[in-house]
This record gives sequence, C-alpha cells and structure tokens, in this order.
Amino acid sequence: MRRALFYVSLLITGAAVVLQGLGYVWHRPPEPLFYAILLINYAPKWVWILPAVILVLLSWKERLFYKGVGVLLLVFTVWMQDIQIKGMFSSPSATPDSMSVMTLNTGGASAERVSRLVNVYKPDIIMLQETREKTMKSLFNASWFTHCAAHICIASRFEMKLLDAYNRAAFSDWGSFAAAYEIMLAGKKIRLVNAHLETPRDALGGRPLLDYSESETDEFGFEKHTELSILAALMDISYPAIIAGDLNTSVFEAAYQYHLGRYVNAIDAAATGINYTKFTRWHGVRIDHVIANDNVIINGAKVLEDTGGDHRAVLANFSIVE
Repeated sequence: MRRALFYVSLLITGAAVVLQGLGYVWHRPPEPLFYAILLINYAPKWVWILPAVILVLLSWKERLFYKGVGVLLLVFTVWMQDIQIKGMFSSPSATPDSMSVMTLNTGGASAERVSRLVNVYKPDIIMLQETREKTMKSLFNASWFTHCAAHICIASRFEMKLLDAYNRAAFSDWGSFAAAYEIMLAGKKIRLVNAHLETPRDALGGRPLLDYSESETDEFGFEKHTELSILAALMDISYPAIIAGDLNTSVFEAAYQYHLGRYVNAIDAAATGINYTKFTRWHGVRIDHVIANDNVIINGAKVLEDTGGDHRAVLANFSIVE
C-alpha cells in the first residue's frame, strides 16, 4: 500500500510539473497538449502541494535518489504557486520624474471601494477594464483626464493623447483589447497601454475536459499570440513604455514569456509573498499585470485590497531612467 501510494504521488506530481514546465517554454504546443497546459495554468495549483508532500514523506525511507526526486518535485510545486520574494512595497518620496500606476478589472466591483482605493493610494494613472464611461464620470472629477475605448478606460492626472485603439474585429469579436496613449512627465514622453486580452473561459469550457473543443482552443491560442505580439510591439520603443491591465495571462505561460518576458513585471520585480489578482471560490491566479520596458525603474509594487469583484488592483510606482 505504501509503495503504491508512493508511485501514485510520483506520477501525479511529476505529470503536473512536466506540464507546467512545457507550458513555460513551449509557446505553440499542439492539441490536446495546449489544452492540458491551459488547465494546469488556470486550475488550483495548491492541489499539487499535497501529493508532493506525501511523496517527500514516503521517499524519506527510500534510497537517496528517490529522496532527491521527492524534494525536487516539491520545490517545483512550490514554484508553481507564483510566490514573490523580491521586497516589501514602499512608497518612495515623490520626485519630478516618478509616478504611480494602478490597474483593475472592475467587473463586479463596488464603485465606492474603487473610489476608496483611488483616494487612499492616490495613483497618477488608473487603467480600468470592464468599465463604462458612466462609471468613469462617477469616479473622477473634472481635474482628471479620462478616455474610454469600448470597456477599457483610463484616468490620468496628466494631459494625454490617444495614439490608437486596437479592436477585436479581426477575430470577429467586439470591443477593444488595447488602447495606447502618450503623456509628458517632467518633459519626458511616456507611452501608456491599457489592455484587456481575450479570456480563456471559452477555451477551457464550462466543464473542463468534458467541454473540450479543439477549434475553441486553437482560436484562443491564435488570438492570445496576436494580442500579445501587438503589446510587445507597442513596448519596443526607445522611450519609457508601461502596459497595465487584465492580460488573462499568467507569467508561467510560454506565450507571455515569448512576447513580454524580456520586459519587467512590476510584481515580479518589487513585491513579496503571494500576489494573486483573480479569484474564484477555490483558488487565485495572477493574470493582471503592470509591465515596463528598460527605460523605466520600478520602485515598488503590490496587489491592493478587495473591491467586491473577482479581480484585485495592482499598484506600481515608477521612475524614469535618466
């Protein structure tokens, strides 16, 4: 019985780690492997800790090789939990070339709680998704510069210029998945991109595995790569650029690493602990991001309090590279 439990734990943990590893490096896996990787990325990852712990306990009386395998798989399952260890958030004293950016998918959120976040943290730029112009008018007074491209909206303390909005017409869908703006800070030009990328909901299906559709998964994969490639192109400039929004993409996904991995994720660079931004009844995942190119210095970042929806806001403080 003990040996059988050992091998079952080894099989379960090993399969999860292999799928997560493949999903991290293989940005265009074939079907149905891509679907399996999607499940690993968006399903509760804490469930893999239990078989890994059981494996370590059962391997302790085995040969050194099995002990090493058990410990290694446990380390990988802990890594899969997406834990940051870089440093505690701090709000540095304001300088002429520093600013703070907040992003939040406001679906289901309380306008009162969102307003409280704005009043408490006083961000300079706020990028919201699943938001309407009517909501923006209730949140921001005339001192703010605001704009909406479909249901992605931005509020800025600085005057801004719309560069372009990118819609989903090419995917036979409605709305915009990104909007690019330009502001001036202490005489320096900065590009801001508000993004809300395609959800994996249809690809995963209402009942995972039972509702698997190869066509839905292929379509989602194509759309995700197209949208991410456009975001990457918007960042590839010689002056400061910041992307913020609900990217519906985990940093563990190869698509993220392939297109945006060379840029700096504020939470990865400056936060500590578990910083999930999207929650279900069973688990959390980090799919909302603030990302900067090399012309920006990240001073701090953190995930903010619950606003009543299923997403949490991300706040980051930046300075501009001289």
